Amino acid sequence: MSKSTDAPSSTTKSEAFVQVEELLAEARTLENSDRVRADDLARRAADLATSCKREDLYARALLVRGAIAIADASFEQAGEYYAAARDIFARRRDVGGQADALGGLGVAHFMQGGYREAFQYSRRSLAACEEVKDVGGQARECSRLGGLFQHFGDLQAALDHQLKALGLLRPLQRPRDLAACLNNLALVYKDLGQYDTALGYYRECLELCDSIGSKDGKALVLVNIGTIHNLRREKHQALEYFERAVGLARAIRDRRKETIALTSVAGILLDLGEEGKACETYRAANVIAREIKLGRSVAITLIGLGRSFSSLGRFDEAAACLNEAAEYTEQSDILHLKSDLYDALTRLCEQRGDYKTALEHSRRRREIDYQMINQRTDERLNNLRILHETEQARNQAEIRRLENVELAAANERLEELIRNKNEFLGVAAHDLRNPLSNIQGLARLITTQADRLSPAETRDLADDIRTSSQRMLTLVADLLDINRIDQGRLNIKPMQFDLAHTAKRYLSVYSSPAQAKNIRLQYQGPDDDVLAWADRDVMVQVLDNLVSNAVKFSPVDTTVTVVTTTNMSAFPPRARLEVRDQGPGLTVDDMAQLFGKFARLSAQPTGGEPSTGLGLSIVKQLVEAMHGAVWCESTHGRGATFIVELPVKSVADPASED
Repeated sequence: MSKSTDAPSSTTKSEAFVQVEELLAEARTLENSDRVRADDLARRAADLATSCKREDLYARALLVRGAIAIADASFEQAGEYYAAARDIFARRRDVGGQADALGGLGVAHFMQGGYREAFQYSRRSLAACEEVKDVGGQARECSRLGGLFQHFGDLQAALDHQLKALGLLRPLQRPRDLAACLNNLALVYKDLGQYDTALGYYRECLELCDSIGSKDGKALVLVNIGTIHNLRREKHQALEYFERAVGLARAIRDRRKETIALTSVAGILLDLGEEGKACETYRAANVIAREIKLGRSVAITLIGLGRSFSSLGRFDEAAACLNEAAEYTEQSDILHLKSDLYDALTRLCEQRGDYKTALEHSRRRREIDYQMINQRTDERLNNLRILHETEQARNQAEIRRLENVELAAANERLEELIRNKNEFLGVAAHDLRNPLSNIQGLARLITTQADRLSPAETRDLADDIRTSSQRMLTLVADLLDINRIDQGRLNIKPMQFDLAHTAKRYLSVYSSPAQAKNIRLQYQGPDDDVLAWADRDVMVQVLDNLVSNAVKFSPVDTTVTVVTTTNMSAFPPRARLEVRDQGPGLTVDDMAQLFGKFARLSAQPTGGEPSTGLGLSIVKQLVEAMHGAVWCESTHGRGATFIVELPVKSVADPASED
């Protein structure tokens, strides 16, 4: 009687193990080019792992199937694969496997709009990678967190995370991951408006894609470089890169990228006045979009065709395209597509002389634009809330851990952080909504009353919009600064520099707001250098806060004085900066809360300027991070003097103590 074959022999198990690894390796190589074949290979690997009773290999197969599902836009299915893999790895206490599964869950939730869950999963994955010292995994999750911060609008945090990911990846021999990181970093610099820096990273990414033969990655980077040139209004350079992307997408038979690149080419041709070529290109993109069922791209190309036909005077064809586009946009919740459609319809009706219908379309477009403003406001507030709640959950978890070891002092500090975060969110929501509402109202007034407003009145309204937007910008900058400081993400780069020269040079920046209130700015200091050991850029930010505060709270016809000296009586000597004003001074109660967050003092800005109550808190933490000290000397009714003292030499230099 033959032996039972229910359980494979050790030799068979060993062979099966090799087979599973080979199947998964082949599946990974086909992940982007042939997803059906790749998933079939991964499924076979999973079946083989099950027959060999190798749960660990089965979980690895689930990870590969999850990645394939992500590439195929089957995000819910991907989440199921990753969740099953996570549970297996958790049972086996495989922290590295859990890190991979958690990271995949983060991507699946992000692609479905679950940003809070994505943030939490990515944070957990990063912690697991750090536990097992998986540097590549740490880089991957840092980059993903950077993408999330970019989505939330915190571009500085996004940049910090992407730069950290890049620093982790540079020493590793993982060119494909490095290329993805370079592309993500360039996207952040693009959003920051630093186009030259973005192009530098894109070009490095392009060279890397060439070196590893990543044609799909190269096609994406070519489109991104073209987008940068288009933003810089360099239309011919943009066209060159978009056309290269079209050729490459066709070579690798990536129909989706071909559609995107063709649509970009068509848009440039239309901008260059080549309407006939634009029509041909939009039509080609439209055909592909229909074939692969990309509804959004179908709508975009139809709107582009409508604009092109309108420019050629072929109004009936334009109307047919735009009416068909309307059928797609009505089924979509993408507001900017609807806005573009009604803008195109408005222009078409104006060209036909149908001004009544044009006015109706224009009104509809304005209504959609208002919806977009409200939607963006709600999204920003929701993003702030997600960041706050995630941070709050982490703080509460830390509180519980500290309670277990009876660290009451640390517990109190964390509870204070939670209270600050609650106040942070409340202030942000309140102070952002007010100027946004002002901007909405003023913009609505301009658009609805344009024919009744004089040029001077329009300029006044536009200036009010500028003032409200500047108020928002100042608030957001302060909120991001204080949040970055709280999270310990300050990057202080100390060096020796002349504090006197810096103060004199940057004092002229404040001349305009000072002149508006007839306030005199004057500098006092020695002829010799006043050397300080600190971060010069951070010190400029400190100076900006102190001088702008002095101007803000000073009455008209007064003087603000900036003084730099070297305090030789201190041991060791210290570089000293003083900012003196002739304002109302500070009460005893004011002095007690002066450097606290969201401090509300008895004095009010004399010109109605906005104040977030964060500036002096930022100053104190920045100065202390540079091993300096800041304080205020004031008598109520007699002005105030803010004093900053900084080291003259490096605090790590033994000679500084001589």
